[in-house]
Amino acid sequence: MQRDRTDIQYVRYYYDGNAARQAELHPPKHRILPRVEFIFFQKPVTVIRLDPLALAALALALVMSVVLVLGLAELGHARAEQQQMREYLWEVEDRNEALQEAFSDEYNLREVREQALAMGMVPQEALQHIDLPVQVVELPAEASLWERARDFLLGLFA
Repeated sequence: MQRDRTDIQYVRYYYDGNAARQAELHPPKHRILPRVEFIFFQKPVTVIRLDPLALAALALALVMSVVLVLGLAELGHARAEQQQMREYLWEVEDRNEALQEAFSDEYNLREVREQALAMGMVPQEALQHIDLPVQVVELPAEASLWERARDFLLGLFA
């Protein structure tokens, strides 16, 4: 007795070349000469394909180049400003030295003392003075971190 096999399905696989061939069109018979295409007159077709990620990388490189150029311009400006400040500092130092020399040369201590005595000032040695003894309590030096750690370890392992 034979069973009914309706559950089996046959699968047909297709690959290039196993299908029936299509009918080929024959050139019309009223044409005698084959059509000649001139290769020399055809314009070459140029196709440029760009990856979006490559375009983004190019845009980023362009932006970074602009930032670099702006940074270089700002650096040049900062260096010029630094040079101006340096020159100003040198001028101020030179003026300070000139003023110090003028001050030290202009005043004579003997003349100042004579003028002070003429105004009625009294020398320090001529004045009465009282000596007061003052004792300053010296605080013990605070132990350093190393000494505290050493004391802790000595106490721990004693």
